[in-house]
Amino acid sequence: MKYYQNVRSKILVTVVSSPFLFLGIIIFWISFQFLFIGKFSPVIAHDNISVIPYFLAFTANDMPIASWTPFPATGTDMLATGYANLIYKAAFSLLPSWAAYQILIILHITAGVIGVYGLSRKVMGLDQIAGIFAGFAYGALYLREFFFLTSTAGYLPFTILVLSYLLDDKYSLKCWVGLIIAGFIISHASYASRLIPWPAAAYILWFFLVERRHRFLDWAIIALFTLA
Repeated sequence: MKYYQNVRSKILVTVVSSPFLFLGIIIFWISFQFLFIGKFSPVIAHDNISVIPYFLAFTANDMPIASWTPFPATGTDMLATGYANLIYKAAFSLLPSWAAYQILIILHITAGVIGVYGLSRKVMGLDQIAGIFAGFAYGALYLREFFFLTSTAGYLPFTILVLSYLLDDKYSLKCWVGLIIAGFIISHASYASRLIPWPAAAYILWFFLVERRHRFLDWAIIALFTLA
């Protein structure tokens, strides 16, 4: 029993002193199959035949970051399907298709874990261990191989966290740059049907009910970010 208590105490001290080490371990554990199995990792999707070819089209050298795919039927304009996001197009144009697929999965897992951890600590006042567990639970429970469907859920808490820091320090160049990058990522790594109206509603409800922002300038920034 004493040995168990000593081990437990050491783990708790390490968690409190090095939270991002444990967040990294969590992200590594959730993403393990995509990191090490690589192109042999399972891709389970009921609509692979209708979705994946859109992304594979970008790997053709004669179609770099194009908006036209020859695969479905006699050809499809991807701008009309909602699949033509800049991040997807760039990833599948520059990387092997399997690597692009894995990276896009890992990125929104990472953003989701860090975003929920940050909100748990900053806004909800949870301690290190509770915050780390919240990040782990969120990242593990919503994870699916459908990065094109779950990316919004992954990037949403991260964008809320960045926006919250900006509203606390509106003169911080670092916060403004972070917000622009976060906004670009969520808007170009999600389908239009996943962006409108769900994240917009989440931003409004969060800052109205949870953080309860009252200043006109705060809401002007929130509205601008939501619309942009």
